[in-house]
Amino acid sequence: MQKDENPNGEVPRKNPTDRDPWPMWPIALAIGLFVCAYTFINIAHRKDGPAFEPHQAMQNRRDQLVEKNFYNWYRITTELQETVTPSGANIEKMLRPYSGALESLLPEQLVYYIPTRPVLVNGPLKIESDASIEQGAPFTIRIDLPGGIASDDRFHLQAFYKEGSLHLLPSFFVESIEDASETLATPNEQIQFAIPTDPVAATEVSIYVYAEGYIHEWKIPAFPKETPENVDSPDDAS
Repeated sequence: MQKDENPNGEVPRKNPTDRDPWPMWPIALAIGLFVCAYTFINIAHRKDGPAFEPHQAMQNRRDQLVEKNFYNWYRITTELQETVTPSGANIEKMLRPYSGALESLLPEQLVYYIPTRPVLVNGPLKIESDASIEQGAPFTIRIDLPGGIASDDRFHLQAFYKEGSLHLLPSFFVESIEDASETLATPNEQIQFAIPTDPVAATEVSIYVYAEGYIHEWKIPAFPKETPENVDSPDDAS
C-alpha cells in the first residue's frame, strides 16, 4: 500500500519559483493602444503656429503689465539709432564713483522687480544728451561705448521712469561681463539711443545713468509738446 505523503489532508503548496509568469502581451497591447490614441488626438487637435511656451508667455505678460504701470513705474523700450545727431548742448553732469550703486541707489521697487542684477558696462562713461525733453517726443542720449554693442543683441539700455525720475541701465543680458568680452574689446564709438517720453508729465526730469562702479546724474527741463493750442500766434505776440 502506497504511503500518504500528506497525512493531514493539506493541499501541497507550490514553490513560488514554479509559478507561471504573467503574460506580457496585454500590457504591450495597452501601451500600443494608448500611443495610437494619443497620437491621433494630438494630430487632430493640434493648432497651427508656434508651440505654447508657458515661461515666455508669463514673461511677456509681466513685461506688458510693467510697461503700463508697475507701482507707477514705467518700463520704457529704448531704440538704438543708426544715425548720431549731436545736440551740441553742454549740460553739467555729476559723476560719482559708487560701489554697489544698484543695490544702494536704485529705487527699492525696481530692485524688487528686476529678477537678477543687471550686468552693467564699466564706467565712467562719456555721455551727451538733449538739453530738454519735449513731452511725447523721443529724447536722445549718446554714450561712448564699444562699437560692437550696436550689433550685439545681448545689450540693452534699460529705462524706467516715475514721477520725474528717469533711470537708465546700459547692461548686457549675460551671466557675467566676461561673457561679453569680445564685444567690449571693439573700439569705442558714440552710440545714440532714442527714449520715448510719453509717460513724462513733470516739468523737470532727473536722469540717472548707472555703470559699474559709477553713477551719472543730471537734470533737464521738460516741456509740453507743442500743439496749435499752446503755440503763440503772431497776433498774440503783438
